[in-house]
Amino acid sequence: MATVKLSRFARVDVLRQARPKWLRKLFEPHESFFTDRGVVFDESEEFDYEKLAEVLAKPDPDMDDKLIEALFFIHEMSKDEDMGRILDENNKRPAGEQISFDFLDAPTAMEVAIQTWLTDRSFLEEKHAEQKVSSRRSFQTYPSHKPEPLAKFDADAKAKIINRVDDWLVKMKRERNTRIVSFNNPDGIWFMIRHGLPFRREGSIDKGQSGAVYFQPEHFDVVVYDPDTGDLRINAENDKVTEIYRKAFGSFLFGSEDRFQKIDQFSLDPLLEQGEKSLVCSDTPGLEKITLKEAAYYWGGNHNEMEIRKADDLFAAYRDRKLELPNHGRLISATFDVKFDNVKTTRSFTIRLPRGTKFQRDEDGMALYNWMRKRGFIVKPIEDDEIFPDADMATASI
Repeated sequence: MATVKLSRFARVDVLRQARPKWLRKLFEPHESFFTDRGVVFDESEEFDYEKLAEVLAKPDPDMDDKLIEALFFIHEMSKDEDMGRILDENNKRPAGEQISFDFLDAPTAMEVAIQTWLTDRSFLEEKHAEQKVSSRRSFQTYPSHKPEPLAKFDADAKAKIINRVDDWLVKMKRERNTRIVSFNNPDGIWFMIRHGLPFRREGSIDKGQSGAVYFQPEHFDVVVYDPDTGDLRINAENDKVTEIYRKAFGSFLFGSEDRFQKIDQFSLDPLLEQGEKSLVCSDTPGLEKITLKEAAYYWGGNHNEMEIRKADDLFAAYRDRKLELPNHGRLISATFDVKFDNVKTTRSFTIRLPRGTKFQRDEDGMALYNWMRKRGFIVKPIEDDEIFPDADMATASI
């Protein structure tokens, strides 16, 4: 197994964020590992944080994978804002599912993360997944036959998707280490898929001696299924794994590898055919004004020539020169400034043919996809009943 670096956790200032009694609770299942290395967990104020940091800082093949995983999630979820998210979301859960933090005495963010891990690790993993995917705003979109609820995402379907990704990882000389966490968002069902990148080797020094650390950096891909539109949106490491997700989610959730179609999803023709009228958004709740600020044209040829036109307001710039937006070359992407209701500053939004979109914030997507449909920027997929199973398959829910 790859050696995992714990340097981000193995710092005295980080470890001191948890009192000795909480470190003892966390490390109790691994007590023999630490006592063999001179770390004795007691609840005194003289606890040797320096010794614990020294042990965690050294790559050790005897360290239990479960311990490594616990340290990873706890450190990732030990910021003040993470503590607030955990407590807020915990209060929203049914009474019988809530974690009791009442006995914690003025807890730190790390102690809340430790207690959450020890009580309900899946809940902490879910909150971590939401944190990790919150910055993913660039997606490739694949339309389906029709909108409908998620067919199924039981343990069997999850295992099959994981196995499909793991098979690819093995071919790429990596380990079978894929994990999937799912949760509901207003714009669909989000799946965070964690796996390793290619192995890396870094030089290290241990007691004055040069050495090396081998490890696999972790990577997070995101797949979103929107039951309202039937679309699958993917943010992944590369085009190859994007295609694996497209087929695997179609096959194991809906019974067909081609459930989500690899066709052009977006069009920029409205900009050329309707001009500024294509930017009207008064009929779309949440939007106040949309301005075209950049257009990219592809000329191709032997040198793959491209041309990019920019302005604060591209239509206005051409209008002042009594010209129209160029209708030559191939328009392949457009970037807009979007003014949302009750928001002072504008935010950027990009459509990139054939299937790409990029937002600045997650919540932007719902309003902008609605606007795109009304203005004709979204291409309606061609229905093909022959390649899809009966609708009766879509019975279970997440």
